[in-house]
Amino acid sequence: MIIKEWILRCQDCNKSRIITNDVITKCPECGSKLKFGDKLSYSGISIQHSDKRKIEIINDIIDYCDKKNYWINVYHGIVEMGYEDKMMIAADWNPPKMEKIYKFLEKFEDILELDWSDEWTNCSDCNKAVRTSPDSYGWERSYIMGEHDLVCHECITEDINFLIDTYKNTTDRAIPSWAKPLIIEEGFTCLEDLDYEGKPFCERFETGWHSFQTDDPEKVIKKLKEELGELWFDNYIEYIFAINSVGQFDVHWSVYVRSLEDEEQIEKETKDINKVFIELLNDIKIIKGVI
Repeated sequence: MIIKEWILRCQDCNKSRIITNDVITKCPECGSKLKFGDKLSYSGISIQHSDKRKIEIINDIIDYCDKKNYWINVYHGIVEMGYEDKMMIAADWNPPKMEKIYKFLEKFEDILELDWSDEWTNCSDCNKAVRTSPDSYGWERSYIMGEHDLVCHECITEDINFLIDTYKNTTDRAIPSWAKPLIIEEGFTCLEDLDYEGKPFCERFETGWHSFQTDDPEKVIKKLKEELGELWFDNYIEYIFAINSVGQFDVHWSVYVRSLEDEEQIEKETKDINKVFIELLNDIKIIKGVI
């Protein structure tokens, strides 16, 4: 049996006392009405609360912040990689009143995460918290950012097309390293090169502050078009840039490509291309005839 016991300090008489009742409305010493932020402050927890009681207290604090118009973001869970999935409250904890609330809520760290509101947001699908500000040199986003939606790494598995459509055929963005297995399952393969032994390997490019880290995504695609033919590449090749690792001063990345496998689609597009060429040749003949 878990004993519900905590310490209350009345701000009128400034006396502390251990309370075991579930509901306390008056100070046992002076009879003043107890209210968080007004007549009541929690100065410590002597014996573990049940989780249910902890959640009730946390909800009381959330209601209090709402009534006082203290800006906080409440998330019912965390989906950021490397974090435990539990409730989170994010806010600007710098103001003195918010600092007091933060110190009180720290007592519930086993079921509650506290962080800064400008470093987190929510997944558009599950509404759990994801970090948007790096917390280390090697940090990568745990979400996919589209034009209007932000989808976490768990929810994106239900909509791979959103991932592919967001990142394919563009040189100004790259998928996080954790998303590579997802696009590989959809037929994308890493652009290979030969190592010093002549064996193929997944080509890794580097962009950073060192003199040799000058790889440019646009130049890589330009080279591929030169090798495969620009017309063929533009019509039959899809590509996605992918991050391999992130450092303090550099980024390592690769290119994944996929050819169109639908023969009917290729045949149709080939006919369309041929039609364009025929129309272009006819236009040239007409122009020459006029001239």
